[in-house]
Amino acid sequence: MNNIVSTDKNKLSIYQNIQEETVWFENFISENSKETYRYAITQFIKFLGIKRKEELRNIKNIHVIRFRDSLLENGLSPSTVNNRLSAISSLFKHLIEQQIVKINPVIGVKRSRMNYDVVKSRRLKKQDVSDLFGLINKDTLKGIRDSAIMHILFYTGCRISEIAKLKVKDYYEDDGYKILDFIVKGGKQNSVALNTEAHRVIDCYLEQAEHGEDYDAPLFQNVSRNPNHEKKAALTRMALTKVWRSYVKILGFDRCWPHSARATFITQALESGTDIADVQATVAHTSIRTTKMYDQRLKLHKNSASFGVRY
Repeated sequence: MNNIVSTDKNKLSIYQNIQEETVWFENFISENSKETYRYAITQFIKFLGIKRKEELRNIKNIHVIRFRDSLLENGLSPSTVNNRLSAISSLFKHLIEQQIVKINPVIGVKRSRMNYDVVKSRRLKKQDVSDLFGLINKDTLKGIRDSAIMHILFYTGCRISEIAKLKVKDYYEDDGYKILDFIVKGGKQNSVALNTEAHRVIDCYLEQAEHGEDYDAPLFQNVSRNPNHEKKAALTRMALTKVWRSYVKILGFDRCWPHSARATFITQALESGTDIADVQATVAHTSIRTTKMYDQRLKLHKNSASFGVRY
């Protein structure tokens, strides 16, 4: 596999002269898309045991079907499986346009059915979030940093990738409010005012960190004492996810990913009576329909219409 695909700074490079695959990959603007598609293609190549670049040209429907089935057997969600197939399809569509291959092997392969009316990410209870906050050791810079990361996730509903892009200058005061400026999907800017609990923890972190006055520096950095690690290196999305997993694993939360914080924030905001339009704006959903997918208020058992029936 390493002769076909190598990962250098989370970028896909096809070995030697497979230039069109590289063009396809580099054409994506979003770093998140690049990372997702790179991983999908790498896994596909690994599954098939491809050793030479020419073998990519001989992929057929049955290869994609077996790859799909293996992902489902390994417990991946329908959404994740469909994303993997979309990545493969996108690559072959480009190769067809460049007249390198004649068919797209993903065409005709059935996708998993998905429920687009509800978000299935696990939502944590208030006590769960409180327990998670309490688990973090605030006596170390790493712990203070991790606490700030967790508070931003649960008090803004942002995506983990948006935290990775934050710089010191993106945290500031405006009209008496502490603000975080996120770069969200599509490269747009989304300014979120923070409540007292959230900005108190961030202030504490910046007071302890050595880069609080370096406004162009990444907000969240590596705090390792290892001299081989670059101190000012920004935490990547993968590194931030590892921070998340290190705490939820201790609490025994299985299949609980950073998106759970987003789902929890939206659910708690709606249940507290916050207008859904304000929630939409805070989490930067393009459509309010997306925000409604997180709304579980009408699905609570205590609201069953059965309780209102008398005969």
